[in-house]
Amino acid sequence: MNYWLRLMQTSFRPTEMSAETLQKITGIFLRETPRRFQAMHTSLKQRDAVAFGIEAHALKGNARYFNATMLGELAAKLETLADRNELDEIELLLLETEESFDLLRNQLMHPLTV
Repeated sequence: MNYWLRLMQTSFRPTEMSAETLQKITGIFLRETPRRFQAMHTSLKQRDAVAFGIEAHALKGNARYFNATMLGELAAKLETLADRNELDEIELLLLETEESFDLLRNQLMHPLTV
């Protein structure tokens, strides 16, 4: 079963949110997340652990909202590293996190693929 169908069946009860609203929220998530990654790269270059941690925290919450477990776990690790000011450890994990988002984005943008 594809991700979109699982999202509709397990994440939200029909009384909580219509399919149209879910699609709008998904669109916002897909548009905003690349901007969030760009902000993370910028804060990493500037060695700004606080700004990086804020972005990682927001990504973690958004990922968990969509039941994107792997993306949420990776974002949580990024947030922890930023909180510890361990910026040298972040770069490879950030790339892995972006790859995880790319996979999720592909699943969300192609919901009819089973």
